[in-house]
Amino acid sequence: MKFFFISFFCTLFCINIAAVNYSVDYPAVGIIENNFDDITSYLNRYGIAYDMIRYEDLEKPEIYSRYDFIYYPNGIEREINSSIEILARERRIEGVTFNSEFYRIKDEKIAALMRDFVFSGKTVVCSGYSAKFLNEAFDYFILYKDFPNLGLYGYSNVTPDGNLLNYTSAAYSTLMQYDGYWIAEGLKKGEVLLRAECNTPLGYIKTVAGSRVEYSSGGTAYYLSELGSMDKNEIMRYFTVSVLFDGYSRKMKRLVTAWGQKLTDYAVDKNMSFDNGREYKLHVLKEYNTLYGFFEKGVFQVDIYDSGRKLIYSENHVADKFEKTLNFDNDSDIYVRIFTDKDEFGGIVLFGTGSGKRIIPYFSEIRNVSILSIIFAFAVTIIKRRRKYSGKYADVNSGEKNG
Repeated sequence: MKFFFISFFCTLFCINIAAVNYSVDYPAVGIIENNFDDITSYLNRYGIAYDMIRYEDLEKPEIYSRYDFIYYPNGIEREINSSIEILARERRIEGVTFNSEFYRIKDEKIAALMRDFVFSGKTVVCSGYSAKFLNEAFDYFILYKDFPNLGLYGYSNVTPDGNLLNYTSAAYSTLMQYDGYWIAEGLKKGEVLLRAECNTPLGYIKTVAGSRVEYSSGGTAYYLSELGSMDKNEIMRYFTVSVLFDGYSRKMKRLVTAWGQKLTDYAVDKNMSFDNGREYKLHVLKEYNTLYGFFEKGVFQVDIYDSGRKLIYSENHVADKFEKTLNFDNDSDIYVRIFTDKDEFGGIVLFGTGSGKRIIPYFSEIRNVSILSIIFAFAVTIIKRRRKYSGKYADVNSGEKNG
């Protein structure tokens, strides 16, 4: 019995140690120098520090150990036409050579190092034609057959999908002003975040314009086409804020699991001074649900609306953490709006929904350890009694022999 109580209280102590820690660790971000994409302006806008990585350094393995997150923008390779030197006399061309600045790394080597980086539990975002490295590394895309998989000049219609719908549902049309951008029919696995219809030599066809694939290592590979990067609002905010702090969904999952619930949905964002309130859509399941929230800094008003946009709960002066139990007759969506009550900005905002009844924290773990402790204590008691009685039996036999 003594062993049971010792095991039980040790379990409670370990559970207390394992409580979810929401302290914010900002990832080390690297951006490969490129010719086209302006990722840095978005990171500056959202207050995220980063380093620039030279293309020539991509084949150095030690570079990858410095970062948690690397952007592979469109156009990281050296342009050949800017690296050519032509030797001519009068009207005759006598020679064509590459200048000293020209440098080219094999695609397979870039892909292999990218694969090792992601399989070590880290994250990459490839935009534009850097998709070829993504496909080489992970066999990422389903490509159209008998088709160059390149788009043409013209308008494209872009629609959010998947986890991106938690932040925006706004579709938009954008003009692609050049030919040759990446076109793919679908993904081998993973989640589509953006869909588009683009002009091609075969007419308008559907393509994946944004996606993510999570691997068992904990690493994630994202793709964003030029179609997505043209939107300077929610889509680029997602790819420069939400993807950087997506690891906080794992912390949310630990909290939800601790209550014996299942993580249904989540949203990660940053509270910025130029925001006039923010809204997130989250999925909930039938009957019992809990909405969890975490705020790195600031004080907020939190409003919860049902799928019909009817206000079902509101709370002022919310700081640090937030929890609210919600019951629904069917699977549905809720909308969570937040407004800053106090002038503190730049902090991480995290929401998640957990489905199922809540009893006490770590109830299933406590129950399982308690059952095992009882079984173990019972087994120890039986073994002790057997030894005790076997000792008495041995004494009796010894007495009979002496007699």
